[in-house]
Amino acid sequence: MIAENDKQRARLLGAYLLLVAAAICEMNVPGFFWEPFSLGVRITIPVLLVVGWVGTLRGIGLLRAVGWVGIVAFTLLVVCIVFLSDDYIAEGTPDGPPNVPHAGAFAWRIVIFLASSVALIVCFKRLARLSPASTTSGAGAA
Repeated sequence: MIAENDKQRARLLGAYLLLVAAAICEMNVPGFFWEPFSLGVRITIPVLLVVGWVGTLRGIGLLRAVGWVGIVAFTLLVVCIVFLSDDYIAEGTPDGPPNVPHAGAFAWRIVIFLASSVALIVCFKRLARLSPASTTSGAGAA
């Protein structure tokens, strides 16, 4: 049973790292957003997500809480920006006609961002259920 949990935990840790990499890519793809995010945002959110991964790996609850902050920040950022971004308000640019995007592009952006946000939440939540091997074996008990 412990070996099975360790395998599942290792897979979830790997999946979470892939999702963090996907989140980093999504935040840095120039075609997804009207204007790129500031450098601070592009660095802070991935650092928070990786700190949460380290907290899960080591079994440190405070670092896991930092990971949750990163997940919430990423989710709010991409979802709010998709729905409220300047390029979808269709007010136009100062030097030209309104920038009216193709409806299919808007739908795909929503699907991509919601899927990655939900996957991050589900993966991180499932990792919380699988405690680290060091705490379940009792090796650290004094």
